[in-house]
Amino acid sequence: MDYDPVTDSFLCHYTRKRLEEDDTKSPKCLTLDHMTPGVETDDNVVLR
Repeated sequence: MDYDPVTDSFLCHYTRKRLEEDDTKSPKCLTLDHMTPGVETDDNVVLR
């Protein structure tokens, strides 16, 4: 999981920028993404 304990926030797997958890209209809203499309395994899911 891409979590930064210093800022107590989740980070984008690709850009390492802080993601918003509560503002669903923000372009930085936390979402899940597959590193390899179509592969449905837990280790293939990242935050973005």
